[in-house]
This record gives sequence, C-alpha cells and structure tokens, in this order.
Amino acid sequence: MGALGWVPRYISAMLPGLITFTLACTSQSTDTAAPSGTAGSTAISGTATSTGTSTPSGTATLSCPADTLDPGQVEVLAAGFERDGTAGTEGVAFSPDGRLFVGGSAVGGGGFVAEVWPDGSWAELAAVPGSVGLAWWEGGLVVASGEGDGSVGAVDVDSGGTTTVAGGIPSANFPAGTPWGSLLVATHTANAIYEVTADGQVAVWADDLPTPNGLVFDPAGAWLYVANTYGVPSEFGRIPVSDGAAGSWETLAVLDDGATQDGVAIDAAGDIYVALNLPGQIARITPEGDQEIIAEGVDWAASIAFGRGDDWDPCSLYATSLFSDALYRVGVGVPGGALFE
Repeated sequence: MGALGWVPRYISAMLPGLITFTLACTSQSTDTAAPSGTAGSTAISGTATSTGTSTPSGTATLSCPADTLDPGQVEVLAAGFERDGTAGTEGVAFSPDGRLFVGGSAVGGGGFVAEVWPDGSWAELAAVPGSVGLAWWEGGLVVASGEGDGSVGAVDVDSGGTTTVAGGIPSANFPAGTPWGSLLVATHTANAIYEVTADGQVAVWADDLPTPNGLVFDPAGAWLYVANTYGVPSEFGRIPVSDGAAGSWETLAVLDDGATQDGVAIDAAGDIYVALNLPGQIARITPEGDQEIIAEGVDWAASIAFGRGDDWDPCSLYATSLFSDALYRVGVGVPGGALFE
C-alpha cells in the first residue's frame, strides 16, 4: 500500500490536537513562557547539574559559510525516497566525519537506511525493517525499529551489515547518546524513555511522560529536551539530569495543538529546534521557553540534524519528511551545537 494509505492511521493517533489545529491554524504562538501548574508537569525552577563522563563531540564552527541559506529558506536537497510504493524518510544523522544518513520511513511498512551526498544523490545502504530514528553512538550508526520489532540495531556504514544492539523497547522511536555513554530511546506508546547500555542492557530511564519523541541534551548535559508528539496540550519539555539519573518532567513551552512535535536539534547558542510534522514547520525554542516558527513548507517534517563536515552547511538543518519522497535543507543562520555520541 502507498504512503497515503497509512496517513489516516497516523493522523487518528493525534486527532484531538488536529481538530484544534485545524480551527486555529492561522496563528502560531510566539514568545510563550512556560506555564506554571500544568497537570503532570513541574514548573521550571532552579538549575540542574550533570556529572557525565564525556563531552559533546562535533563542536560547531563559530560562523556560517558564505553559501549558507538565508534563515527560513527551504530547499529540497534530495528526492525519490520511495520503496515498494511507500514514500518518506524519518531518521537522520551525520557521522562525525561528515557522512549523511537517513532512514526510509517505516510508518507505512518496510524501512531502510540510505547514505546521501551533497549533490542530492543517494543510495540504499541496508534494509532495516521498521526503521524510525537514527543516531551516531559508540562509533557507529544505530537505528530504532519502533515500527518493527521494537529493537535497536547497528548498521555498518561501510559494508551495510546490520546487528542487533538491544530489544524489548515497545515502539522504539528516537535514540540519543548520553553524556555518560549510554543510549536513550524514546517510545511514545509507553510514554517512557528507555536506557540502553553498551552491552545491550535495557531499563526504563524515565516514565509517565507525554508521548516522548525527539531527544537532545543541552551542551552541559544537565538537561534533556523532549518533544511530545501526540499530547494535548502540545507541551515541549525538559528533564533535569544528575549523575545519569532523570528528574521530573518540566514544561518549557506549549505549542499550538496539532503541532505534532517530532525530531529535535540544538544550536551552538543552546536554542532548540523542533520539527512540526502536520504543519510542516520548524520551531525554535529558547532555554527560557520563548518560541517562534522559523521555517514553513517542510512537508511532513520529521527528524532534523545540523550539517557536519566540510561538505555540509553547519548553519542548515537537514530535515526528513514522513510521507513525501523529499529530504529538505532549511536555513537557520546559526551553527549547530555539539552532540553526545
């Protein structure tokens, strides 16, 4: 079945927010501070500390190249991501040496990992049933297969070989490395974030969360920012981290209902970027909770990553598209931040 046959299944999961979004789609909140007293949340107060054992890699350049896109400018970098009648991509990750990988969307079935080059050409690297999120971790590419068997796998980016890193994570979705060397994996169906150790041990790291999806740490490793895909209200949150342990969810900003927050990224200044799936937008949220829409026309925006390496723009986000065959480049005007890998 083609991708459009799976759209109703996806939309039905967040129908309450979609209804509100449809009625109010002509406006978008800006400069919204985090509300206090939100049910199931803790108001922002104080600071968090982390005693993680690693520092983020890929420290961003301090300026943008001359050929960078203007802030908010959107272009299609590559197209044709379709397999067995299913179009779309979801996961995206750069290797430290500047190779770009995307995951063919498995929401409609199938799933694969491909490498993309700066001229827009691409080639399938490995078949990965259920492919959803991608991350670079422990020196290699890992893939969450939440639409498949709930496992996290590793893909050899030179040979295309695949191995299983861990299993038993229901609807494993978005992976992210931690300052202390493990891997966190968000699962929106269990409302939890799981932790995977290098030897494949799996445990719940945080739970009772509103449909967690995209994850990214602040540069100090003191906060984990968390997207919330289906929850209403559409709260974007953060979790304080101390000695590798999770504190309580805190609501940082509330986006319009129907925002369908998906992937996230962070820039060198510490601002967070969120792909908004149904609206096809990219939002920017400051650590203080102010928000703005910085780009539109990114159809079915899914995961996002700042460019890395000599051949890519460090001041652009590269965005996958859940139900179209396009991979987008989005101008930001600020270099990307470092990641824990």
